[in-house]
Amino acid sequence: MTLSVLSEVSQIVASMGVIVSLVFVALELRKNTAQSKLSNYSDMVNRYISVYAVTNDVCMSELIERGRQSYAALSDAEKLSFGHYLEQICIANESSLVYDASVVHQKGLSSTLWARHIRYHLGFPGARKWFEEFEQLRGFPATYMSAIHSVLAADRSSNE
Repeated sequence: MTLSVLSEVSQIVASMGVIVSLVFVALELRKNTAQSKLSNYSDMVNRYISVYAVTNDVCMSELIERGRQSYAALSDAEKLSFGHYLEQICIANESSLVYDASVVHQKGLSSTLWARHIRYHLGFPGARKWFEEFEQLRGFPATYMSAIHSVLAADRSSNE
C-alpha cells in the first residue's frame, strides 16, 4: 500500500467516525429533549397538585367557598388567604400556557385547559372581585393579564 492510498483510507475512516459521532449526539439530544418535556410536564402537574392540596383542609375549603360567593364578606385575613389561593391557581395555570407554547402533544390543548381553569376559578362573583382588586394592587405581567381578560370577556359575552 502506498502512502497516498493509506492517507485516503485514513481520511475515509476519520470521516465515518465523525458521522457516527454526529448520529450518536443527535440520538442523545433527542432522548434528552424527551426527558426534559416529561420533566416539565411533571413540574406543571405538581404545581396543580400543591395548590389544590390546600383544599384538603376543610376550613380552607369553606373559606374558598365563602370567598367565591362574596369577597367583600371576608375578613382581611380571610381575603389574604383567599387571594393567595387564587393567585397560586393563576400562576399554576400560567405554566400550562408556557408548556403549550414550547412543547405539547397537540398545540392548543394546554391553552384550552388553561382557559377552562381560569374561567372556572375566576368565574365566581367573589373571585372576580378579588381579581379586580389584585389587578389594581399588583397584577401579573401585562401579557398574562391580557390573556386572563380575554377569557373572562369571552365568558361574559357568552353568558349575555
